[in-house]
Amino acid sequence: MSSSPRRERKLPSRCVSDPLEDERERGEARLFRTLLGSCYGPQGGLKLLRNAVGGPTVATSTSAVLLPALHPPGPVLRLLAAAVRGHLGRRGDGGLFVALLASLLLEGGWGMEVPPGLTGRVQGRLLQLCESYLRSEECACRLRVDLGSLPRLLSLVLTVLGSKPACLLSRRTARHVSTALLRSFLHTVPSSGPARGDGGDDGRPTTVTLGHAVLVSAVGPPVEETRVLPGLLVETPEVAVSVAGGSPGAEGSIRVAVFNTSLSGDVAEGGERELCHEVAVGVSAHGATLAQLLSLGERLLALGVRLLACQKVVHPALCQFMEERGARVLDRLGASLVEPLCRLTGARPLGSLAGVVTPAQLGLVQGTDGVRVGEKRFLHLRGMDAPAPPVCTLVLCHRNDAALAELKLACQAAQHALQALLKEPLALFGGGCTETHLAAYIRHAAMGMSEELLQELRCSRAQVRSVASHLAGALEAVACTLSQGRGTHLVDSRFGHLWVAWRVALPDEDWEAVLQSCACGAVVSPPPGVSWRWLGQRGHRDSTSLGDEATAPTPLLAPPDPPPSLLLDSFTVRSNALQVAVEVASLLLDVKCTIEDTN
Repeated sequence: MSSSPRRERKLPSRCVSDPLEDERERGEARLFRTLLGSCYGPQGGLKLLRNAVGGPTVATSTSAVLLPALHPPGPVLRLLAAAVRGHLGRRGDGGLFVALLASLLLEGGWGMEVPPGLTGRVQGRLLQLCESYLRSEECACRLRVDLGSLPRLLSLVLTVLGSKPACLLSRRTARHVSTALLRSFLHTVPSSGPARGDGGDDGRPTTVTLGHAVLVSAVGPPVEETRVLPGLLVETPEVAVSVAGGSPGAEGSIRVAVFNTSLSGDVAEGGERELCHEVAVGVSAHGATLAQLLSLGERLLALGVRLLACQKVVHPALCQFMEERGARVLDRLGASLVEPLCRLTGARPLGSLAGVVTPAQLGLVQGTDGVRVGEKRFLHLRGMDAPAPPVCTLVLCHRNDAALAELKLACQAAQHALQALLKEPLALFGGGCTETHLAAYIRHAAMGMSEELLQELRCSRAQVRSVASHLAGALEAVACTLSQGRGTHLVDSRFGHLWVAWRVALPDEDWEAVLQSCACGAVVSPPPGVSWRWLGQRGHRDSTSLGDEATAPTPLLAPPDPPPSLLLDSFTVRSNALQVAVEVASLLLDVKCTIEDTN
């Protein structure tokens, strides 16, 4: 007699009214903000992460690694973490900025006399004004980037890599990696073809296809051995040898077949776990499958295929069959390598071993070589000449495996930033200068808000000023966090840029003499005849003014002739991060009740 399965009694859901009024929830939010804030910027500290049951220890300061390892206890913080991960999934960088700004807006909203719903509406309107300002030609904190200006592109990459201290890069090695990464990006951009917006012969817009830059990491060699190789590197367990040519119709080239389905013989093509064959009595199903695989190998060899690449597993008998006849087999490539391999060779991925393989579905490579990087061995596939899209491999080297993993994430973020320039060739001043500039703009916009807009928002001018001061102060606090409490922070009234005094002025010394340049480097010396505003170190609420505190900044000016080398942030990444942070903070402030399933 079989016993029925034991049923456990379900626990009731946990309902919390006004979760942000709970001191425990507020304490967790402050701890969350402090933890992420201590990692922000090039001066940020590293965090050591380890699983509770053991395992390796990881040193990181990147939000893409921190957030999956952290498990916020409350639903409010989990929603904030989910918003940050969503931003990272789209833009690849700026996660700590989103978390910091949203947390500061959330904490500041607790003590405001303005109702949370009204705070969200006003913040949303101020966000719209900021977005319109950033996209207007009058914006003084953005810079148009000429894609032919290598110093500007290099500054953008250096800013991204410099904000990740766990990469353990010196100034010299950071420039070496940035140069290699920029070279790999330029390799993927077609050197000829219509410019964006130009039409073809029929007047319709022409689409230009970018190439692919694959990142390959190797532990052991120094960072100086980081380099770019044209073509594709595929890791092999044994010593890589060149593949003999002999493709019909292409002298000296190698014909390639690419499969995105399993060739192991024990998995159905549709992905089912059970593979069914209809065979005659006395015939082995395994033998029938093996015969089908060998028949496929014969058809490929008859077409001149000398390189068989498979996304999944290839049956050992098929591998032996192909290699005995002079062909090379590469399996377990994964989806991340199949796409650039198809773009390099021009092959179409084959999804069935029973279908008819035609020469049009095969690709070509110019040649192969064996490459060794550290302890890893690779097969170097060199692509044919144009019109094939350019594919290259960026080989990242580092002596430390944790730093190498962090460097790979940083390079992926830099690739996202460079690719975004092709769509919007704009950049924002880095180092916190854009944040302080937008803070000054928000205060000025709040003072000039029309009566019609106040009636639309259903609020008073004093309430708008209170919310604007709160939002501007949060942006300034994020800018000050970049230096991790070191130095004295000031903002000038002409450009609205952030200035950091790293030492105290002597008694007989003018205090402006300790300021060398603004944080981003666009203004190389303190402008004469301007007023300064001091930003407090204890938070954004104790900002005071060295000049006229009651006067809002006039429309700010753009720095004249900024130098080629300065700190730059991606316009696409930073503007999207600002939008996500303000929207999620406004949403969380308006939460009245949370219902959590405890089962």
